[in-house]
Amino acid sequence: MRAVLLTLAVAVTLAAAPRIGSADAGRIPAASRIMSDRSNILLPKNVPWTWVNNDYFTAGRDAAVSDILWKVEDAHLGPKNNKRGFWPWYLRGQVEIAVGDLRYALWVFPNHPRALHMLEVCAEDLHLPSLPIAYYEKAMRYFPRSAYTQAQYGRYLVHVGEVRVGIERLEEAVRLDPDLVQARAWLSEANGRLGRFQRPGQPALRIK
Repeated sequence: MRAVLLTLAVAVTLAAAPRIGSADAGRIPAASRIMSDRSNILLPKNVPWTWVNNDYFTAGRDAAVSDILWKVEDAHLGPKNNKRGFWPWYLRGQVEIAVGDLRYALWVFPNHPRALHMLEVCAEDLHLPSLPIAYYEKAMRYFPRSAYTQAQYGRYLVHVGEVRVGIERLEEAVRLDPDLVQARAWLSEANGRLGRFQRPGQPALRIK
């Protein structure tokens, strides 16, 4: 099962990665949005130097957030051959320490899809299926309209046996973004686990 989750990490990254265009390069949040207390974690999201609680999915539209995302991923996630951050610890079997890098990434970007997914992988390694729940709940508090995060959370709930609650999350993801193919696929799989199958083109089934 761990191998399946690791494979999914690549798909999660490709499906959710923000796209940065040349037209976005000069966009910086207005100075009027910046508050004086730079250390306050309750500062507005996506103010560049407040650093924490940014929306991952705005990175492609906001140059300052894109810069923060690059720095966080370079230091704490990165590819498997990265000499620092999550992967060196994880590949040496020091999963608890590796989780620390994921916690940091999720402090800065609560809805970072790859960090959330790798936290699921670590939770399975550590036999702590409840570990990702608080992080998904935080992401949902900050970004309730993030369809992909709703879908990820729903899929994880289904994976750990909370099928009906997971289906509710997946249905909400489809409602938020009817074109989100991954959410529809996960919803179909979840419905199948309860013996509820959909025909092509049929609206998502609601479990009573």
